[in-house]
Amino acid sequence: MIGTLDLLLASGWFDLAIAWGWQLFILAVALLLALTKRGRELSKRVFDRLTKLRAGSFEIELGVDQAPQTRERVEEAFALGRARVRRDFDLRVHIHDLRSLRLTVIQQVQDLLVDQKVRQDFRSTIHVPDILFKDAMYQLLEYYPLGTGQGRAFPVRLGILGRSWRTGESEVVGTVTTDVRKLVREWGMTIEEAERFGRGRKSFVCAVVRSKGRPIGIFYLDSKEKDAFGEGEDSDLGTAILDCIDRGCADSGLTSALEDVQMEMRARGPAIRIFDEA
Repeated sequence: MIGTLDLLLASGWFDLAIAWGWQLFILAVALLLALTKRGRELSKRVFDRLTKLRAGSFEIELGVDQAPQTRERVEEAFALGRARVRRDFDLRVHIHDLRSLRLTVIQQVQDLLVDQKVRQDFRSTIHVPDILFKDAMYQLLEYYPLGTGQGRAFPVRLGILGRSWRTGESEVVGTVTTDVRKLVREWGMTIEEAERFGRGRKSFVCAVVRSKGRPIGIFYLDSKEKDAFGEGEDSDLGTAILDCIDRGCADSGLTSALEDVQMEMRARGPAIRIFDEA
């Protein structure tokens, strides 16, 4: 155990512990050891002899009988970590005036929308890479104009948002199927997610925001109306919207502000990898 502690200190994990607090730090180490192949191999002999992990006021019971309590403590620790992430992001949203910059771009997009139903119905937000979990996207702003949704995180393997981020390509989708089986097979959803999705939005825009050629976020639009933003990114309206967002983000300073936020936040989160690499 002493050798393991020395390794953690030498590798810079101690600084992370100070920044994030011992509770989240110990949880992150425990998860890395438990959920990765190498971690399981290295820690098996140690964990076989342990019945409890403790650091300050944070404590995890490892026995089978304590499974429900352990789950609650893990959920509490993650909730604490998420709250800290959101607080840090919210501060930077305010400092860089991201809501005003986003509104400037939205107003330019609205000028392209002729259908009054779409103008009244569409929503917009911005997603950026999460800092708490690797391979996740964080909803940086509440939906315009409804004011909800901020602070959520989504896996990069889910839906049009994840596909656009993984490929690095902007997408306009005029009509998304509501067939549960197709959503599961083609969009990476579970049956439960697909059933919820089938009752929701039909048209989507995921415009990849780039800085110096590197993706830094997604400017997102959706609507309940079919073909609200054109039939696809190659349609006249779809192309015009993507060009408008790209130009609007650059001219308004939104691209530069998002890059600053990402640089400031990069060192503030552990970016925990939950699953082994394929």
